[in-house]
Parts: sequence; structure tokens; C-alpha cells
Amino acid sequence: MKLSKTVFRFMLVIMSFLTLLTAALFLFQEPGTDGYVISVVSLVIQIGFLLVVGIALYRDWDPFAAVEDSL
Repeated sequence: MKLSKTVFRFMLVIMSFLTLLTAALFLFQEPGTDGYVISVVSLVIQIGFLLVVGIALYRDWDPFAAVEDSL
């Protein structure tokens, strides 16, 4: 298995957990508070990161090919 695919899958698992955790926090927050705004911004960034990692896995992008070849 390619090093890049392993790294991207690890990042996908970690970011999925953090996204679910952030989404679960919305049950305990009131709209308009500072914490709510921070959670919304954090969720948008996490979803964007998930999309980038998902696209990298789908397209089989290999940015770590040089590192893998040197090992």
C-alpha cells in the first residue's frame, strides 16, 4: 500500500471523528454565542479538509512518492 494512501486514510479517520464531535456539540450550544460561532467556523474548516482528503484518496494522489522511494 502506498504511503500517501495510508496517511490520507489516517487523516480521514481523525477528521471524521473531530467533525462528528463538533457536530454533537451543537446540541449543547445556544445560537449567537461565541462558542457557537467558533463551532460553526471549525465545522466548515473540518468539512473542507474532509473534502480535500476524500478527493485525494479518490484521485489516488501520491505526494509522498519521493519519500517512499527514498526509504
